[in-house]
Amino acid sequence: MKRVYLLIMMVLMLFSAFPSRVTAETRELYPLSQWGLFSGRFILKYKDSLALTPEQEKKIERIKTAYKETAINGSSEIKMEEFKLAGIIESGNASREEIEKMIRKISKRKSALIIDRFNYHLDLREILTAEQVEKLKAFAQESRRKRQ
Repeated sequence: MKRVYLLIMMVLMLFSAFPSRVTAETRELYPLSQWGLFSGRFILKYKDSLALTPEQEKKIERIKTAYKETAINGSSEIKMEEFKLAGIIESGNASREEIEKMIRKISKRKSALIIDRFNYHLDLREILTAEQVEKLKAFAQESRRKRQ
């Protein structure tokens, strides 16, 4: 019993090391804005100051909606797999190989979500002009200063 409990705790610690959602702390440590990467919501917040064209706005909305759907579905799949894994571990019927296979599957899905997130930001940046990206960097810096 202690062995199962220890294994469950180790698995939970493993998953907590790879959060499926980006925390505020992570955003502060690694602000994507320093690389000219912004969320669709942030871009649209400053659409008037950026003088976005109607075409740019439509593209941003489309990309934002598609990414949100992908992120929600991916997060749900991860949570379901984590739930299954916990059940298998608790049952004590799974082999080490089965548990390892499930952990690898979950980790692979989390990595895919991270890549999807970066592609989302890169896709949005491609829509903007260099001048618009620079303005957004300035808005992001100002926003960080206000929070501090």
